[in-house]
Amino acid sequence: MLISYAQNFEDVMLWRALRHVDQGCYIDVGAQDPDFDSVSRMFYEHGWRGVNVEPVDAYAAKLRARRPDELVIQVAVSDNPGILQFFDITETGLSTTDAAIAEEHRTAGFSVNEVQVSSITLDEVFDRVAGREVHWLKIDVEGAEAKVIHSWTSQVRPWVVVIESTRPLSTEPTHDQWDADVLAKGYTFAYFDGLNRFYVSDAHPELLSSFECAPNVFDGFVFGPESSFCLAARVQSTAQINNLQSEHQQVVHALQLESDERLADLKTQKVNVEALNRELNERVGELSAQQAMVSALRAELEERIAVLQAEHQMVELLKVEYAQAQSVTEACRAELNHFRHEAHVHRTTVLAMENSRSWRITAPLRKGTGLLRRLRHSPRQLLSDSVAASMRPVLRHPRLGPLVNAAVKRVPPLHARLRRMAQYRGMVNLKELAVVEAPRSSSQVGHFGGMNEADASKHLSTRARLLFARLVAEQESRGQ
Repeated sequence: MLISYAQNFEDVMLWRALRHVDQGCYIDVGAQDPDFDSVSRMFYEHGWRGVNVEPVDAYAAKLRARRPDELVIQVAVSDNPGILQFFDITETGLSTTDAAIAEEHRTAGFSVNEVQVSSITLDEVFDRVAGREVHWLKIDVEGAEAKVIHSWTSQVRPWVVVIESTRPLSTEPTHDQWDADVLAKGYTFAYFDGLNRFYVSDAHPELLSSFECAPNVFDGFVFGPESSFCLAARVQSTAQINNLQSEHQQVVHALQLESDERLADLKTQKVNVEALNRELNERVGELSAQQAMVSALRAELEERIAVLQAEHQMVELLKVEYAQAQSVTEACRAELNHFRHEAHVHRTTVLAMENSRSWRITAPLRKGTGLLRRLRHSPRQLLSDSVAASMRPVLRHPRLGPLVNAAVKRVPPLHARLRRMAQYRGMVNLKELAVVEAPRSSSQVGHFGGMNEADASKHLSTRARLLFARLVAEQESRGQ
């Protein structure tokens, strides 16, 4: 797509004729700004390179900055090379070497600065591109076009020449001052756009058809943003942009106020949330402590339950043992009662017998029978009776008895035999024995020295206690 940057579509007309040329060359005399109202910018953007001639400092500097790969000649072009009086009309394309035109601009209210600039001929400009084909030449020097053309004596013939042909800021034609000179150099007039006259070199007559009509939709171009044709649109768009910016600022201000309010609300909510978080943390801490306490209580309860279970098991075992003990006790009580009954029966029988008349009548006979029985005993029996007779007073003596007993204990077999004899003959009561033989088994003997009857009986088995009780009962019955 083509973008036209020129003041009056000069670039569109030149491109229509020269678009088939690849990387062509141009000379722009009075180039002015590199972007605004520039005839060469379109070609530069499509790869063309050329020479820009511009005497004004500001425009020459901009050209060098924007076109670093092009030749910029900061001079004026005239048929009188050297130093010229130049009238610089600031920030416009109206600067000129013509004093009369400069005065008209001053009268119209423009600021005019008079300076001196260097000047060269057009031939010298052509020399700067020696060896290259020049495809177009533009001359726009604000009323000094005739002097530029008069300085052209070189044989260089650009394919197309464009020359501004009206008086500055007017439609008054000025081409009668130089038109004949251009035609004499081998050019044919091709087109007038209301401001410029286009000439085609006689060496390229095929280009004349490109200038038969004005720029139109079939050229496929659009206006550049700096074009004067876009001024109204720019003004309108600027106004719209300003309005939009104002509305945007208002919306931004309203949004800022709303965001400030929301931010304040959020800050308040943040404070509330932080307070809630602190409270929640405190509650969590309390719950954690309570949970730890519950865990400790649960552990203690489990320990107590375990202890209770163990105690319950022990109680059950004790119950079983108690039941067994009760059963044994009942059996012992029944057996004891049976033995008591039998003892009572025997005691009653003996008492009845002893109180009977026959027992009293036969008493002498029994004594004689006892004497005969003792006489029939062996000498051993007599010795036993003698020992027993001698033991009875010793045992009854409170001091002598313990001494003799201690001395006899040094001969255990003798001590055991004498003890059995004393027990058998009834000289010693079983309650006074210091040692009781427990009949658990033939190999087990309990030692109960220094114990009373109740403490010694606790160490006997159930059967031994029953036998001991039976012996006690018989002893008591004998004593009676």
